Amino acid sequence: MMRIEDLAAPGVQKLTAYDPGYDPETIRQMLGLPRMLELGSNENGYGASPAVTELLRSRDFADAIRYPDAAARKLRQAIAARWQVDPGAITLGSGSHELLVLIAETFVAPGDEV
Repeated sequence: MMRIEDLAAPGVQKLTAYDPGYDPETIRQMLGLPRMLELGSNENGYGASPAVTELLRSRDFADAIRYPDAAARKLRQAIAARWQVDPGAITLGSGSHELLVLIAETFVAPGDEV
């Protein structure tokens, strides 16, 4: 019987599971530290800026239960106005990876050399 793992690319088959190591609290106790900041997980050990906290408190989140505008019309219009271009010329994505994938999917065809 074929396993799903056998269908993965050879490089993927060679990957091993990620070991995150000890959690920060265990390390803190092992080293006898009174306090320790976790920097490896892209966390902010100091919390949000007081200015950010105050801004969030001043907002009405009644619409927070709604999905945002998938086309991001207001953001695209603001960017277009700032750079004096047509909003249709603005493409947004969920990070640089998505934008690079969109570019590749738009301009690269099967068999193309990249």
